[in-house]
Amino acid sequence: MKCNSCGNEIVNGKNYCTKCGVLLRTGKQKSESQSQSINKTKIEDKLKLLDEIYKKQKIEKSTSKAKAPPRTSSISTSKTLQLKLRWIDKNILNKVFLILFLFLMLLTPLYFFLESSRNKNELSQNKIKSETKTKNKSLPFVFKRTQEEINFRKMSLTRNISLAEREEEFMEMAQEVAYNNYKKIEEIGWLVLEYGSLSENEELRYQTSFLVSQLKDLAGIPILNTLKQDASTSVYYSTLVGLYLLGEKTVLKQIINALQEETDEALINSIIKSLMGIEVLPLQNVLLDMLANENYEIRKNAAFALGEIKREEAIYVLDEVINSDYSDEEKIKSAVLIAKMKKNSADQIIEEKIENLNDCLRLLFSFRLAELGDNQANDYINYSLEEVDEEEKINNALCLSKLDDKPAIEILKKTLQNENLIDKELLYKIALTLSEKGEKTLTIPILLQIISEEDYFLKLQTAYNIIKMLR
Repeated sequence: MKCNSCGNEIVNGKNYCTKCGVLLRTGKQKSESQSQSINKTKIEDKLKLLDEIYKKQKIEKSTSKAKAPPRTSSISTSKTLQLKLRWIDKNILNKVFLILFLFLMLLTPLYFFLESSRNKNELSQNKIKSETKTKNKSLPFVFKRTQEEINFRKMSLTRNISLAEREEEFMEMAQEVAYNNYKKIEEIGWLVLEYGSLSENEELRYQTSFLVSQLKDLAGIPILNTLKQDASTSVYYSTLVGLYLLGEKTVLKQIINALQEETDEALINSIIKSLMGIEVLPLQNVLLDMLANENYEIRKNAAFALGEIKREEAIYVLDEVINSDYSDEEKIKSAVLIAKMKKNSADQIIEEKIENLNDCLRLLFSFRLAELGDNQANDYINYSLEEVDEEEKINNALCLSKLDDKPAIEILKKTLQNENLIDKELLYKIALTLSEKGEKTLTIPILLQIISEEDYFLKLQTAYNIIKMLR
């Protein structure tokens, strides 16, 4: 038997080739080998077929990618994609949280800064409001006018007519106007003030500026603008005060600088006189400093201005005026301011002085003591208005009317209705006093009569009273 592999003769009894070592197969083994080779061939054929199918599918898939989006067909691909998406989501969330955290870190100090600023502003505003209510009150009440009314006053003031023609105009109107035509009568008052602003007399122009300023009426703006061009420094500064009262706040610094730096004492006095009743703290501080001025007139006028707004610091200078040798009018003004003060220090001065005073000064101080419950002072007032002769009674009533005593005002009304009263000076004084209290019916005929008089200072005061009473 020969070896199928190398062709060598195989020794009998051997089941392998001695030369190449290949095992000899029996019939059974041959059949098994043949069957295995057949199976192997079949398997290979199947594998080839599967490989062809796989290649065909792969080609089909590659061509279908352009036509349709890929679809995840395997579980592994789906899981991988999910893991990637989760990672991306976590990454985005982390970034979002980081941005929010940084934003809050920046916002927190900004919030606290704004909150602290708001609290500071509130405290500052509350402080300003508190100061405004106590000592630094805002600008006084301003009587409003329409632009048409202001323009009318401007047109009236700039008419090309002489002073003589202006005077003749308002005097004729005063004689012919009906007593109940309040609008026309008020117009007469303005015409008189316009005349005063154009006068050649410096004192008249100054008095006009002062009275228009005290009116605090927007209709007075054209007059003040005219007086602002005045060559007189006293008229100029008095006019600045009036413009400030009407809302032109920029002039305040100029007024204060003049009071602090000006060396002309007469000018300082004229400025101080124009400040009566102004409750503005910077001006008050300047006036308080002037209470210690060596010049008596400056001290006195500063005390009058501060007394009008009830500043207690002015009391001792006002007391000094009462003890001086100056006019009774100034002493009475000081006594009125002390009586209206209603402060302990003022009441102490009243109690100390009253026994050494006579006439009006004693009446004024008695009025204050009566307010405090002093029966003896009250009896003295009643005696002064009831148990004395007519002339003294009227003078006492005029005195007490300065403190708005009602019985005194009633006496003045009755006196004004008395047809036998022939004292023109007394008649005018009573009419002006009652017009300050708002009594129209009784006073208007007499006020119009005063307008026709020759005393221009009296005319100006009357015009002021008429406007203030009728507007």
